[in-house]
Amino acid sequence: MKNFTNLLGLRSVIFKIFLVFAVLFSNTIYAQTYVMSDPTVNGQTVTTSSGLFVDSGSFSANYSDNETLSTTFVSQSGAALTVDFTVWNVEDNATCGFDSLSIYDGLTTGATLIGTFCTTSPGTIVSTNVNHALTFVFTSDTSVT
Repeated sequence: MKNFTNLLGLRSVIFKIFLVFAVLFSNTIYAQTYVMSDPTVNGQTVTTSSGLFVDSGSFSANYSDNETLSTTFVSQSGAALTVDFTVWNVEDNATCGFDSLSIYDGLTTGATLIGTFCTTSPGTIVSTNVNHALTFVFTSDTSVT
């Protein structure tokens, strides 16, 4: 079992990712938390201006093995969508053969692939498409190595 990260930036010994997204230089307090496995988030398109985006374990538990989860976020304001990865600790594998997050610059996985990330943090990602959307696909393998 692995996990994304927590709000305070405390690191777990086990895998954690924490995504904070905001439309351009927003100083908004992130009132909405989007849990990737929640049926209102997984496989959905979410229109928002800010929030916290976390794995299926939310802030306190590990995400499950053998997951494939996807979410598309669209900017509510019509400005570019910016996602900041504040903590990144994914099962280390140079080919991303275990756990990974793929990010697409658009409304679907048919959009331009920004990258598939496992060993290295994506850092800050900004949408460049006319829809101001980013699509995320997270996959985890069947076990921890």
